[in-house]
Amino acid sequence: MQQAWLDSSMYIIDMLFAVFVIQGSEASADQATAALDRAVMVIKQSRTSHLLQELTSQYITIENYFLKETFSKAAKMSTISSDGKTTSVVDDGFFIIHKCIKRSFSSCSVDGACAMLNHAW
Repeated sequence: MQQAWLDSSMYIIDMLFAVFVIQGSEASADQATAALDRAVMVIKQSRTSHLLQELTSQYITIENYFLKETFSKAAKMSTISSDGKTTSVVDDGFFIIHKCIKRSFSSCSVDGACAMLNHAW
């Protein structure tokens, strides 16, 4: 498996180098665009990219479970203020949502952060 990853990485490096050389030469912009498109396709279809998508999916599932369970716990533990007009569940809920979204942003995964924002709202 490591050899396949190395071969894939070398292919990507070759493609990016070809783009660099084509852009610096008299070659057409179409050739540079085609080489770059091939490099991007190889990256998107790589095993590493698929593993990252699987990991992000599992992370979102766990984070969504955490969000629901802690929000449920906050609702059970909520207290009503002395004037009877407010409850602590709103403040606790926003705190929990803020923590979950902040944690998803720290993953540096745009897909993960967007999915968490969708689940939170």
